[in-house]
Amino acid sequence: MAHRCPPPAVCVNTLGSYECACPSLALDSAFFYNAPIATGVGDGVVVPGGFWNDLDADAMGRPWDTSLGSSESSSCPGLPSTRGCCDDDGHSKEGGTCRSSFHCPIDPCIVESSNGGDNDDRTTACASNALCERAASPLSRPNFVCRCPPGLMGNGRPCGVGRRGKGPKVKYDGRTPTEETARALESGLICGCSEPTIDPCDGFPKCPGKREICAVDPQTSIPHCTCQDGYVRDPDYGCVDENPPLLRLRPDPVHGLDPVTGITHLSQGDRYEEYGVDVIDDNAEEYLRSLKITYSRPLPQGCLLEMGAFTVNYTVATPWTVPNFARTTRTVVIDNIDECEGSGGALGASCPELVAMCDYDAGASCRDEIGTYTCVCPVGTEGGRIPSDSRLRPGGKGGMLPVIEILGPNPKRFRVARASGIRGIIRVGVNDEGSNARVEAMIAEQRSAYESDIRAIIKATAGAELCATRSYPNVRPTDCVHAEDHTYKGKVDLTSRVSVGEPVPKDGVGARLDQWKVPYNVADDAGNKAKTVWRDIIIEEVDIEDFERMAMQDKVKIPKGEEDRSFAEAPMKERNESPLQQVCPPCDPCKCNNSQQKQHQRNGGDDGMLSSSECMVMCENKIVASEMARTSDKTCTQTVHQGGIGASDHQIIQQLLAFLEGLMGPSTMMLLFLGCFIATMVYLLQRVIITLFDSSGPHTRTYYHRKDQRSIGKEVFDNSQRWPWMRRSNHDV
Repeated sequence: MAHRCPPPAVCVNTLGSYECACPSLALDSAFFYNAPIATGVGDGVVVPGGFWNDLDADAMGRPWDTSLGSSESSSCPGLPSTRGCCDDDGHSKEGGTCRSSFHCPIDPCIVESSNGGDNDDRTTACASNALCERAASPLSRPNFVCRCPPGLMGNGRPCGVGRRGKGPKVKYDGRTPTEETARALESGLICGCSEPTIDPCDGFPKCPGKREICAVDPQTSIPHCTCQDGYVRDPDYGCVDENPPLLRLRPDPVHGLDPVTGITHLSQGDRYEEYGVDVIDDNAEEYLRSLKITYSRPLPQGCLLEMGAFTVNYTVATPWTVPNFARTTRTVVIDNIDECEGSGGALGASCPELVAMCDYDAGASCRDEIGTYTCVCPVGTEGGRIPSDSRLRPGGKGGMLPVIEILGPNPKRFRVARASGIRGIIRVGVNDEGSNARVEAMIAEQRSAYESDIRAIIKATAGAELCATRSYPNVRPTDCVHAEDHTYKGKVDLTSRVSVGEPVPKDGVGARLDQWKVPYNVADDAGNKAKTVWRDIIIEEVDIEDFERMAMQDKVKIPKGEEDRSFAEAPMKERNESPLQQVCPPCDPCKCNNSQQKQHQRNGGDDGMLSSSECMVMCENKIVASEMARTSDKTCTQTVHQGGIGASDHQIIQQLLAFLEGLMGPSTMMLLFLGCFIATMVYLLQRVIITLFDSSGPHTRTYYHRKDQRSIGKEVFDNSQRWPWMRRSNHDV
């Protein structure tokens, strides 16, 4: 009856049964027990009991000598045999199944022959001359390695049919693989195990000369240095090209190239682009590295401006030839263009230097010339050349200069309060040297700031403050000056171009600091500059009290807004023509005659003289009569010797009215007076209506009793006590 041990497991005969065991060195020792391996039940001799103990001991730590290590892969995992694991009866169902599932690792270095022969017919997975080495564990991948014997190179694997490649090579020393062989061995591309060949130049010292390589003498097989192909050895220059190179110009793809003369035609305004040459030679790359390009004259970075020609030389050095270089030349000719027709388009964008800069607006015309152009100015004007971009350019200048006219106040006055110490109401002379020195220092510091203040005012207002007045405060810079230019087309307004210069002392350096002057300048399109005109600036230093008085007078004289100027000028003119400004002769003093004194005595006076109140009443009557007479002829202003309302009082009223006009404006004052007039008329109309429709009766009469002179005097005296302004000085009249 046959055993059921799967290969490579070996059947070991036992008494009445068999066991399966993995091949091992201990298994081979069974021959020493005279118990050969059985191929079937009943064959051979039964091994003694000590054999199994030696087998178990030898298999410890040897994964190749035990079954596969998992129950899924083998029964009795990790054991060298089925003894003690499977049923003792190997022919039972359970015992046979257990033994048939006992799998041992397959030795990769031993491959059974296809004819099923014995161990002598086994072959390995490596090449015939390679050594096979198992891995430490059958579970490793790969689980074996093929190694070539010393002196041979390769991967140790058998070569497929027709797949043998290049053989291995070693360097000049005969041991070190060449770089190519080392890469192939690392990649496993050289199969089998073969003896390497020696490359004499691989590892040979580098040849010192340029364009020298290593070569092997075919007769002696000794390496040496020699010239590359296409070069010959020169005793002075080493390996040189035996044939000089040929240089061929590359044509300009836009402007072309004359193949016979080698001339390229460009025009003014074009840009020169370098296209180089082609070297016709097997070693062209080497020559291009030594190519030298020279120009007969410096070329601009941008467009070409001047007519003419220049050459470009391309040279390659060949010192071993005669001549000792190879050269070719490119000739570039720059032709003329008409600048007068290139004012726009591509030329103006790429090369503005060639655009004619004639002042066409001023009537100039352009005339083309060879290499340049000329601006022809109209009759009555003159022309010249203006430097621009390192060359002379035509331009025109007008024959007449612009003219500047200063508008507004000249000189312009600034009023400042003179620096001083503390002043009281009572005028007291103080002669303190320290105080006077301090005041002088304050004045000097104040004057030193005038220049910077004037500069700041001019900068902040763009010069408009220089012509601003209290009558015209809202001015623009163009209101301060007028400039015009006379051209062939007529007058041209240049006011907006006028520039205001820096203030300078009127009389030069070291002059007075309260007098300055400011220049005005302008130039036309042709560059003609007008004659500089100056506006004087005077700084008035006034005492603080005078400063306040002058400021008050300015407020009175100046209307509120520029729009009411026409209304403000009329009352001012009327005041100037008013007879109130005339000085009338003084009125005669009030004197009482004898009749008046007697009348006083009859009225009860006891001293024979008029009292102060009585005399004042008489004077008031005379003043009223005199005022009525003067009002009819309007020839003079009333003047009272002994108090009363005189010309000074009327002047105060006039100033008050003028102040109200400046504060509210003439229009507002007129509306105010008109409103008062309408209210008065409404009131009078109301009184008339009441009188007409609310009378006491048709026969009602009102009687007015004339008071005597004494009663009137008494009322006047009482009024004088009530209103102090009616009092007069207490003296005899």
